[in-house]
Amino acid sequence: MILLLKHGINEEDEDFELELDELKDLLYELPEDSDDVLKYFQTLDDEIPTEEILTEEQIINFIREEGEENDDDDDDDEIIPPIPAKKATSGLEMFINYFEQQDDADFNIDDLRIFKKYLRVARVKAFNSNKQSLLDTFFLVLLVLI
Repeated sequence: MILLLKHGINEEDEDFELELDELKDLLYELPEDSDDVLKYFQTLDDEIPTEEILTEEQIINFIREEGEENDDDDDDDEIIPPIPAKKATSGLEMFINYFEQQDDADFNIDDLRIFKKYLRVARVKAFNSNKQSLLDTFFLVLLVLI
């Protein structure tokens, strides 16, 4: 019976050796630019140093904290503050002036018409966004200045 057990263990060891050899062969057949893959497989056997055994709750908390840190790195969700209509108008006026000064064929006159259209739209929005004040305050300011 001892011989059977030894024989069974030897078969398992041989199977393991064959599998290990097959894996090694596969690793050597990887393309030359797969150094990262090789390093990854080599690090699988390394032990991860810890001071104590972590509980499931500690592992979950650790993973959640990593996820929150990764969420902070996203710049795609950056909130852009609204631009006042007056600033938009002055920016468009400056760009139109720049556009008109160009003699290059890349600056198409049809595009200039489009920008001027949006300048009119921005001016209307800027005018409508002005707060209406009482006429009395205008005269009071004039009296103070005189």
